[in-house]
Amino acid sequence: MQFDVNALFMYPVLVLLITLIATLGKLSGSIIVKFFSKLSLKQTALIGWGMNSRGAVELVIASAAYPVFVRENAVEIFSAVVIMAIITTMIFPVMLKHELKKNPLVMDD
Repeated sequence: MQFDVNALFMYPVLVLLITLIATLGKLSGSIIVKFFSKLSLKQTALIGWGMNSRGAVELVIASAAYPVFVRENAVEIFSAVVIMAIITTMIFPVMLKHELKKNPLVMDD
């Protein structure tokens, strides 16, 4: 397997698309839980951001799927998934710090 950091600059649309899909999937999944629990929308969104920061699952899937990717695009797709995992992992601490600064008791409601 190869990782090419240049994929971030050569294929920014692919990286952005994969990152957006992964983020929206995890956020929407956690927000659906709101309807089955007593958690607020902010609380479930924070849980979604926390799930989003777990890049290990994406890396395992990318590693397992690597041989299946079309040979021409394998490095680009794999690199985009790795970059997405890095980006989503780095976003959570920023989001959490911002939300806790605004509302320190957000999870106590």
